Amino acid sequence: MALPMVINNIAIVLFSIYGLIHFKKSKVKLDFQSLFFPILFTLSLISLIYASDLLKGLKALEKTLVFILLYLTLTPVSVAKNEVLKVLRVFAYVNVVLILICLATAAYKVLENGTFIIYNPENFVNENYFLYHRFSAPIEFHAVYLGIYSVFSTCILIFDLKNKGNKIWSYLMLIVLLSGIILLNSFSVIVSCFIILCFYFVHFKQIKFNKWARLFIVILLVIIVGLFYYKAKGIDENVFRYNLEDNVHNPNWNSLNIRLAKWECALEVFKNNMFLGVGVGNGQTELNNIYSIKNFELGISNKFSTHNQYLHYLIELGLIGTLVFIFGVLVNLFKSVKESNFLLFALVVLLSVCSITENVLTLNKGIVFFVTFYYLVLQLNRSPKSLN
Repeated sequence: MALPMVINNIAIVLFSIYGLIHFKKSKVKLDFQSLFFPILFTLSLISLIYASDLLKGLKALEKTLVFILLYLTLTPVSVAKNEVLKVLRVFAYVNVVLILICLATAAYKVLENGTFIIYNPENFVNENYFLYHRFSAPIEFHAVYLGIYSVFSTCILIFDLKNKGNKIWSYLMLIVLLSGIILLNSFSVIVSCFIILCFYFVHFKQIKFNKWARLFIVILLVIIVGLFYYKAKGIDENVFRYNLEDNVHNPNWNSLNIRLAKWECALEVFKNNMFLGVGVGNGQTELNNIYSIKNFELGISNKFSTHNQYLHYLIELGLIGTLVFIFGVLVNLFKSVKESNFLLFALVVLLSVCSITENVLTLNKGIVFFVTFYYLVLQLNRSPKSLN
């Protein structure tokens, strides 16, 4: 997942050629669940007709080619559940290694400098080597996306606890991943983890564990609840206040009201293009124009995106595209519960919750992750062989 975009895209195209050969020979079930991402791609493609900048539209569409290429690659190929689980395990193990690298590097930096804190001249903030972006800096990866990967990896290991083997390693890896989730300090990731673990206890009872495994998961849930409370307790009405014309040096700005300011501007773009949007790839241009009109200095200088996938679709694809996206999320949530597909449920919760604070389907590290594992976990309920 952390490979450069070009390498990812080359690999996807090569696998897609293989998938296309099988696609012609297979009888693919054309339901909305399978076609969720191709439909979003098609709507983006249609929006090129009325997009003001065709070149930007084509460039944006290139990123989302994965929506349809992975559908053609993974949908027609029948993969045994045990093989899917092997791929998922490898992903989880790699993420454990990444968190360990981040932990080791942060510890080394603290010992080297004699302090946990480093001043960042770019945003005028004192940062902790063990928290958020500074923590994920050694692997040059965005803290939120590493957090998303870590939550999904945690779910993979929890799902895998029912399998025979030396489970002590699973518990140790879960501890590492949980530490990473806490230190990466992303509110949306923590909320997602909380929802997934709570719902796991309510519904996914067919996944049976011994008393020690259940105790471990209860402790994990308690820690997440405590962290959630810690993150939420400082929020008061003053945090929500902002003035668009305040500059970067104004002490009132914080991570929350900056997002609220972006969303206010994004809704202005939406009001002018409600039904069809401005077309794929043109959202940022229109957003920048509103920043200028409203004299939003931070937005003008930083060219902020919406930092919200729902608003991104509202701007570029209008009400139609946004309703398709929301409907797709709801369909997958319903089917994951109905079919007791815990990993699909976890993936869709991560997608729906993290889309509130990030444009998760506009960046390669989000697109490739969600689309790849979406089609892989669908195989868990479609493959003929059961897990041992």
